[in-house]
Amino acid sequence: MNFTDVLDEKELEKSREYRCRVCKERLKSLTQLRDHLRSKHKAERFACQMCTDSSDRKGNVFRHIETTL
Repeated sequence: MNFTDVLDEKELEKSREYRCRVCKERLKSLTQLRDHLRSKHKAERFACQMCTDSSDRKGNVFRHIETTL
């Protein structure tokens, strides 16, 4: 799943209502909506280039790489 499938940022900026199009959950900010999509609906995963590990946060993959080298 990609953000463009479920997230129209221009539409959200106009309405100021942040609601997940997948499960209809309401959120307080665009950042919370992005985090929700990543964690709950597996949108935009970040993959480790050295193994099969992946995360919903880029920073977690960087930390994973640092600790496994």
